[in-house]
Amino acid sequence: MERRHAGLVIYLLMIHVVIYLKTRAKFTMGLIIFTITLLLYAITSNPLLHIMFGPYTPGLFEALPELFTTIAVIVMLHLSMK
Repeated sequence: MERRHAGLVIYLLMIHVVIYLKTRAKFTMGLIIFTITLLLYAITSNPLLHIMFGPYTPGLFEALPELFTTIAVIVMLHLSMK
């Protein structure tokens, strides 16, 4: 994801937080968790991060984006099953 995608995800997170503060709905909390994992994906999939930390932690930053997408899918699956 590029920077503009991360910006959109932050905006989406702010919207979900405002809705949660008004409703206190568990579903909205799930959406917040989902959005946070998308934000973490956007951050960890940034090529600059791979360049900065890649030589010190081989393989770690290649695996993190996949981990965050897996978590996001699990959260959405859990929300869909309710």
